[in-house]
Amino acid sequence: MRIVFFASLLAVVGCLDEELVPVDASVSDAASPDAGTANACDDACDDAHCVDASCVTCTSTTVAADCPSPSAPVCDGDGECAAGCDDAADCARFGDTPACATEGAFAGTCVACDVDADCADPSAPRCDGATKTCVACEVDASCARFDTTPFCATSGDRMGRCVACDTDADCTDAAAARCDLETNTCAPCTASPQCAGTGENECDEGTCVECTEATAATHCGGNSCDPVAGACTETPRGSLGSCQTCLSDTECAGTAACVPTLFDGMMNGYFCLARPPAGGCAANGAPYRVGIADRISRSGAASTGYCGINEALTTCDAVRDAGVACVEGSDTCGVGGICAFVGTVGIGSFRCTYHCEEGEECQPTGNLSLCTDLPGDDYCGRR
Repeated sequence: MRIVFFASLLAVVGCLDEELVPVDASVSDAASPDAGTANACDDACDDAHCVDASCVTCTSTTVAADCPSPSAPVCDGDGECAAGCDDAADCARFGDTPACATEGAFAGTCVACDVDADCADPSAPRCDGATKTCVACEVDASCARFDTTPFCATSGDRMGRCVACDTDADCTDAAAARCDLETNTCAPCTASPQCAGTGENECDEGTCVECTEATAATHCGGNSCDPVAGACTETPRGSLGSCQTCLSDTECAGTAACVPTLFDGMMNGYFCLARPPAGGCAANGAPYRVGIADRISRSGAASTGYCGINEALTTCDAVRDAGVACVEGSDTCGVGGICAFVGTVGIGSFRCTYHCEEGEECQPTGNLSLCTDLPGDDYCGRR
């Protein structure tokens, strides 16, 4: 009996040496070791910085985040941040120092500028080679790349900045030839010497021009100056008679002026017309005996009267063409003119002429001197 008891006790003690396994545990759970595995660097750094079983500061893919200093913008072969940028692409992430220095003490680091072109602000357009920072200009070359401010201000509040002009010679637009030094911008001229940069000669009411009527002899020789265009013409001064096309009062002979004319109520160009003589237009030479009131000449002479033609019926062109041979029914005569038979039967011919109201409007002599008084057929010309 005692032998059986001790045998049972030994069996229970032997069970205590076995591993206790929960009744609901699976075989695989009981047999699996710890699932976690260390990286090649024994987890001393993350996978992105574990290279060939060694931890590094940076890699080519992490350089932007790992190398925040402009003085060491690239990742070298040892995985450390270092100087050695190749171009601006290596520095683009640095807002204040986006350029790569290619020479000098800062070579290989990211700087504010490496050349003038890196300086985008006209108020500091020059790259200082010693400090690699953008500073004030000293010469125009530092500003040449700025289309609207290509000159370096050498004095005043804007000294050292790129501006639209520094002297009058910098202003080449005839309508703005003066450099306003208070603003360093080009403005209308106030004196002729300011026109040097435009290639023109005279300042005329704020605009530089080749000539004025007062300076025609200086700039145009014997020819006139067109007061509207401010340019020399090819017409000699004082060479034009009545009803000849003109551009300046000075082209008209005697006391005549270059006057705007009308035809059928519409503007018909400028022509030389005489001022009324002492006896009025009736004393003027035919056919220019019709009084024309209140005209301002092309040269700006005050409004006054002139002796001209019957603007309701004809034009200066037609009067000048009077007597020129024409073909019946043609329209080769001047505006306001007609081709009509002039002369007596058998010895007359078709000539350019014009309508009239009275003989004073016709040529003083010859076949065109008579204003034929025929209903609906009144034109200058005997027949």
